[in-house]
Amino acid sequence: MSAQSKQQTACFSGHRPEKFPFPLREGEPRFAELRLSIKSAVERAVSTGFTTFLCGMARGFDLLCAEAVLDVKEKSGAPLSLQAAIPFLSQADRWPAPDKARYDRLLSACSVVLLPPQGGGAYYRGCYYDRNRLMVQRSSLLICYHDGAPGGTAYTLRLARKEGLPIWNLAAEAPRQLRFDEE
Repeated sequence: MSAQSKQQTACFSGHRPEKFPFPLREGEPRFAELRLSIKSAVERAVSTGFTTFLCGMARGFDLLCAEAVLDVKEKSGAPLSLQAAIPFLSQADRWPAPDKARYDRLLSACSVVLLPPQGGGAYYRGCYYDRNRLMVQRSSLLICYHDGAPGGTAYTLRLARKEGLPIWNLAAEAPRQLRFDEE
């Protein structure tokens, strides 16, 4: 990957649906605000020169981000590339049918599918962390939704900080009702 393409690449990391403080479903006002926040972040990234977006394609925040990239691409006509960085080929096989259908639709819209270098596409212990590391190494911006809890998003955030990537944490930037803190 060239330095120029890395400079134009952003990646996403965030929570799964069950970790959000509100339901991720149509008709939920906070869900609508989250979608708008994600779309605004993608538009801001595009306006500053980002053209490639790496998505881990997990349920929840990741798939919302993939949809936002495709929406911005369609509405703006910008030459954006959505790339899937998946931990293993059968990632979505055990998901509920609606989530799997959504994943398959979004995956088919991706211009590139990346896998961690080991494993040959099969699941292995640590494949999620390797996927997150791959995304950070190929990016120069992290757009995330993190509330401080341990897990994959916290790991990705630490990697991004270590690599010196700017981090746009939508949980910190969001309106009060979308944040996780109770202060």
